[in-house]
Amino acid sequence: MDSLVMQTENDFPLELKIRFQELVKFALYSHLNDTLGFHHLSLSKKFCSILLEDDPLDPYSDDADSLEGVPPYPLYKCLASALLKCMNSGEFCRTCNHLTMVHEYSSIQQKQNEWQELIVEKGSETVNILKRVAFEVHVEDPYFSQLNDGLKTIEGRCAGDKYSRIELGNLILLNKSVVFEVQEVHWYPTFSSMLEAENLGKVLPGVKNVEEGTNFFA
Repeated sequence: MDSLVMQTENDFPLELKIRFQELVKFALYSHLNDTLGFHHLSLSKKFCSILLEDDPLDPYSDDADSLEGVPPYPLYKCLASALLKCMNSGEFCRTCNHLTMVHEYSSIQQKQNEWQELIVEKGSETVNILKRVAFEVHVEDPYFSQLNDGLKTIEGRCAGDKYSRIELGNLILLNKSVVFEVQEVHWYPTFSSMLEAENLGKVLPGVKNVEEGTNFFA
């Protein structure tokens, strides 16, 4: 007889929970800045702003005692935790007031069904991708934005420490928010030789020549 083992949010590795929190944070900030691009969040910007706020009260102040039981700030971490639980169960956590009017209930039910579909189809997929991340890399702007927009498709790194272990097919998490898959790995003795061999516009968009580009890696 087969047995079913349910995993709770607390069973997730800490590293994965932190990655998912950062992903939620990135999505909320991107929604506020109108840079999310791939999907529109059905949340008001005011609500997103509240989720991202730090605790308005000093935790050691007298007023803090009156807020016992209130979720800790920033609230987006609580949202991330709740989403992980929903993804594990494969079901959106539902609460409903039995006194809700019929037409209001229908609207709420429709919204819950939309969230259910999003969590089941995309949520688990997202978690599985984060589990497979092999490396985390930080890229400064404007190059991170260019990578995210598809203008920059080649990233050069000094092949030392962890970067020497990057392989074809590895998933790399950039700036704790966007995952890319390594399509090719090329090795060069210097950055200038890399810029000469590769498409300069794909390595450093906007840079006019190799000499100018080499200064970025100096």
